[in-house]
Amino acid sequence: MHEDSSEFTDMIFGSLGVDAQSWFREFKLSMDSRPITWQLFKERIRARFRDKDHKFKTLTKLYELKPGKSQQEYTSSFLNLLSQLDTELPEIVKRWFYQQPLRAETSAYISQNIPQTLEHAIELAQRFKDAKPSAVKNPAKEHPKQQQQGSTANKSQTGNRTSESNKFCDYCKRRNHTESECRTKARAEAKAGDSPKNGKAR
Repeated sequence: MHEDSSEFTDMIFGSLGVDAQSWFREFKLSMDSRPITWQLFKERIRARFRDKDHKFKTLTKLYELKPGKSQQEYTSSFLNLLSQLDTELPEIVKRWFYQQPLRAETSAYISQNIPQTLEHAIELAQRFKDAKPSAVKNPAKEHPKQQQQGSTANKSQTGNRTSESNKFCDYCKRRNHTESECRTKARAEAKAGDSPKNGKAR
């Protein structure tokens, strides 16, 4: 099928709506015997049926587009919207529209590699996505500080229990406390202090 022929536009005529078919007949008559190429057809039908603010609406959709479940879905939706624009955007503008809604780490990775084209930015985004580790995290590596703190606390508690079990009271000859902590000695001393007042002596 030749690019400069009317074969393709004639073939898709049946897929057009009623209004578009009426317009196409008039357009074809105005062209006389000149071929209606695919490029010419796209330009004319867009000029006839598209809203005047179509470009603004499409750019707004590009700006508001958010990544979905996968990087491939987002890229596909982005390229689909981009193809609906009548004018070609500069590469830096296309890269900005594509990159701005991505996650911070993905966007940073793209910027670090300084892509020159949208295609390169898309490749970098997909490469970063594929290189990310699995979501399953190793608790042993995830919180080393917490584990260290827990270990220190356990050691401290164990040490306290050990030191208490090593205590021995020389007064009452019992374990788990010293003579200065001995309640038996304290009661005995208190009782001895009360003895002279009661007229009793030992």
